[in-house]
Amino acid sequence: MADGTWWTLRQSYEKYPDDDWAGTGRQTSLFPVIWEGDRPWGLAPTTQPIVKPDLPQGGVLWANARGDDFESAVLGLQWHFLNRRAARNYSLTTRKGWLHLTPDSGRTHLVQKETDHYYTAVTKVNMHAGDTGAKAGIYLTNGNQHVTARLFSDGQRIGFELDTAVRSVANSAGDMVWLKLQRDSHDLTGFYSRDGKNWNSLGASISAVNLDKTQPNFNSWVGTSVGLFAEGQPADFDFFICKDAFSPLTAAAYANYYGITCLTASGEKIVTNTSTNGGWLMISGVETGSRNATGVELTAAASAAGKLEIWLDDLQHGRLIAMVPVKPTGDNDQWKTFVQPVARFQGHHDVFIKYPAGEQGKITIRSIRFVN
Repeated sequence: MADGTWWTLRQSYEKYPDDDWAGTGRQTSLFPVIWEGDRPWGLAPTTQPIVKPDLPQGGVLWANARGDDFESAVLGLQWHFLNRRAARNYSLTTRKGWLHLTPDSGRTHLVQKETDHYYTAVTKVNMHAGDTGAKAGIYLTNGNQHVTARLFSDGQRIGFELDTAVRSVANSAGDMVWLKLQRDSHDLTGFYSRDGKNWNSLGASISAVNLDKTQPNFNSWVGTSVGLFAEGQPADFDFFICKDAFSPLTAAAYANYYGITCLTASGEKIVTNTSTNGGWLMISGVETGSRNATGVELTAAASAAGKLEIWLDDLQHGRLIAMVPVKPTGDNDQWKTFVQPVARFQGHHDVFIKYPAGEQGKITIRSIRFVN
């Protein structure tokens, strides 16, 4: 590059001694290159941030799973199939504005690459099931579809299954059901709703460790996928959101950061800043769907006052949508939710939280959630 730096693309698996995420598959990253004489070396990946290449801002957001309102007659490029049969079993024109899945036998699906350890996926499914053999809902699967998590309606009940773990409640919503799958690291929790506003839990979380860990045959060269499925009979899906803006977004789920550290308190991960210059974190791929976000709720603890800035998409060329005044809560383990209006926005965005300059470690953040 013009500044004399060299860079290369490399792939690696995410696997730590006590935390295996290799099931996600190989992840592509940009690495700096150093030279020893005439021999180049790509620096090994670490969990620490590095200064990005000195390139102009291209306006491209972080690579994330993306939602879909299914209004287009052409399937978005974020989607894929795990077999040829499934590629024949979907339609975007049978019911305008809906995805129509028609299983010929067994199960059909439409999925995309899972990209995050923390998110809340939401869909609305319409299926008139004649028996409990018919199911439709949110789908998580490994490459060969031998390890799967399914959150579904079968007409009579709302079910959530992974391996031998089963959660089930009577379906009080009817043929039109909202489903919500919350991933909190390796823990998955299912919810359902009549209206997408008032949610009912299916009970205790289910461990996804068997799905997330190293899989046979390099996970069929696919990696974990997330999306939608139907089996037994056709089903319609109104939309798919992968990282719901109106559900709590764990601050420790940041995809990029600087001057930030992650702490553990009372069994949960929280973040604070480590720099007197401020510091920032970015939560990628946050989605509102067709709704507008008009406010923000930020859950924090503080030993001193400060103002946190909320930006969309970029800290230099993006949009400042809110300044959240944080008042002292007594200590960094006494939590309070601070509410502030935001400049109205909609769609798929990277969300930045920026600390003010001053003393470090005075404000600790647990989560952020948008409201409408």
